[in-house]
Amino acid sequence: KAQGIIKNTATDITPVSYEVRGVGSSRSFVRAIYEASKGDVLKPERVDNNYIVAVVTEVNEEGTASVESARLSVDPILRNKKKAALLVKKVGNVTTLEAAATALGGKTIETADSVRANGSLSGSFGYEPRVTGAAFNPANKGKVVPAVIEGLSGIFVVRVNNVSSTPVMDGDVATQRNNRYLQAKQAYANQYSPNNPISILRTAATIKDKRQVRY
Repeated sequence: KAQGIIKNTATDITPVSYEVRGVGSSRSFVRAIYEASKGDVLKPERVDNNYIVAVVTEVNEEGTASVESARLSVDPILRNKKKAALLVKKVGNVTTLEAAATALGGKTIETADSVRANGSLSGSFGYEPRVTGAAFNPANKGKVVPAVIEGLSGIFVVRVNNVSSTPVMDGDVATQRNNRYLQAKQAYANQYSPNNPISILRTAATIKDKRQVRY
């Protein structure tokens, strides 16, 4: 640093990248990286207003991700599962919401009103499909769900007070059919929709990206 040298690590550089995170924009620099092998030290190259000496420390080949690259996304999932297992053990056998709240250090018991079958919960609960599934299980109506539920954002101890149906706002079959048709038509028009004809052809075709050869 005293000499103005700053060490930086850039990841996820693809063959068609134009900008290297934390370094700057340079296609020639990216091409030089892909012409090198793991462990190579590249010659100094000017990128924007800086001179960069790069070392290729890792090469991710096509196929299954390496343990190191997958760790960043897998670690939080495993960590949350471990936390959930500890909390489930702490709660023990579910008898009442009050007992579970006490076991978790005096957690406040919250009420989710008007739970919908599409998985959305009211209040601060967010999207919790397992909780919704338990709420609509006829066996749980009017009682506490006998097991702790591991959700997406935490663990849940649930008591289903009541289950009822809501009136259909628009019961006209012809209108509903026309609305579904218009929604499907709009989805097909979206080029990013999986049902778009171009998306279907793209999925069925064998496409080789050679943009890096052209520029």
